[in-house]
Amino acid sequence: MANIQNKPRFYHVAAGSLLARYIRFVSRTAWQTPAMTESFEDHQHHHPCIIGMWHGQFMLLPLIRLADIPVDVMLARHGDAEALGQTLKHFNMHLIRGAGVAPRLFRL
Repeated sequence: MANIQNKPRFYHVAAGSLLARYIRFVSRTAWQTPAMTESFEDHQHHHPCIIGMWHGQFMLLPLIRLADIPVDVMLARHGDAEALGQTLKHFNMHLIRGAGVAPRLFRL
């Protein structure tokens, strides 16, 4: 399994906090097109559902999600994803830590 600490390190927490502040800044200063909100309203009846996003795109989720719908995010157990996990916690998203590097079973 991938290595991850039981307790996040200071720089993970600090990076997560700064990134959350940046996302909130973008949310306050950017405008959304009607097509962005229309999509969620049109498909709200599909809840609960699974949405797949590629790498950094899921950082836009706090900007477009509906406040009354709980969101769980699957994130790697690897330490590199810890700052991203700390960021998403600022937006009341539940983390599912599951993806990661498989252990080596055989030595060559």
